[in-house]
Amino acid sequence: MIDAFLRLADCYFLLSDDVKAIEYFDMVIEKGDGDLSYAYFKKATSQGYIEDHEGKAKTLQELTERYPNSSYQILIYSGISRYL
Repeated sequence: MIDAFLRLADCYFLLSDDVKAIEYFDMVIEKGDGDLSYAYFKKATSQGYIEDHEGKAKTLQELTERYPNSSYQILIYSGISRYL
């Protein structure tokens, strides 16, 4: 079921329906297990597109704390630095 939510989130992301994408990425983050760094990163990207800069910074910070070895680290740090 989590995989289906992630695919729906990706579809909404590609359709530029960022509010819906965030809703589904949140479902994945809340109900999923394992490495959820992709969902966190895409959620933060969508938050940036709707100009929720505070939410984006918070999501990126959570991603960094939960997944310090994530392959998204370089992108995360550049995203956070814009809002500090």
